[in-house]
Amino acid sequence: AILLHAYLIPARRGAGCGTAMVRGACERALHAGATQVVLIVKEDNVGAQRFYARVGFKDTGVSAQKAGAAFRLIALAGARAAGAGTQARRLEAEAVDEVSTKRA
Repeated sequence: AILLHAYLIPARRGAGCGTAMVRGACERALHAGATQVVLIVKEDNVGAQRFYARVGFKDTGVSAQKAGAAFRLIALAGARAAGAGTQARRLEAEAVDEVSTKRA
């Protein structure tokens, strides 16, 4: 499963709402049969990287350049690890293409 968008208005940050939202989405995806939950995050978005690490995501080591921006593929730890192999590259391509499509 690919987590495409997770945004919380600044006034609600720090109260656990974002953590509950992302964990709930991941739990639903895994319960529905997904073997992995991945997302891409901009390399310069350190705050988002820290947030996702707290929720349980790990950097896969896969990066991509798209639309002039650098992205990292991260995966939910504990689910079947995507690693830097074929599956990770396929998921990365799908996620980056989805981001590009949404921006157009």
